[in-house]
Amino acid sequence: MAEFKIGDIQPNPFRHLERYPIRREKIEALRESMRTTGFWDNLVARVNGDGPELAYGHHRLVALEEEFGPDRVVSLNIRDLDDERMLQIMARENSEEWGGSSAAVEQETVRAVVEAYAQGKIKLGLLGPDAPQHQVRYAPSFRQGG
Repeated sequence: MAEFKIGDIQPNPFRHLERYPIRREKIEALRESMRTTGFWDNLVARVNGDGPELAYGHHRLVALEEEFGPDRVVSLNIRDLDDERMLQIMARENSEEWGGSSAAVEQETVRAVVEAYAQGKIKLGLLGPDAPQHQVRYAPSFRQGG
């Protein structure tokens, strides 16, 4: 655990908050919970050169800042997380949160994976020989002339 000001905590670098929806009703429920039971120090983050980056919990971060302000100090569970793990945690958390009910969230997750791969931040495995070929889809090449 390490302590940081709420205002210094950055979102997961693969979560584009302008495209991923933050649900107001969830923020209000989290704020009410924090007023009743406090903040539970249950956020996982990594530290990079610019400070802490959340692996998940972006609604909690918004609720924390609205409830306590940017200068309040909170504890984060700091882990040694590479880009691939940060992306996986974000995707799984959002999959559980949205339950496949939001095509926009699924599209943003795919977009984050494609962008991270194109930037060389993550590697993608090859399909195994037992992959059902009728389910394989090919995307256009990102290379010029490809």
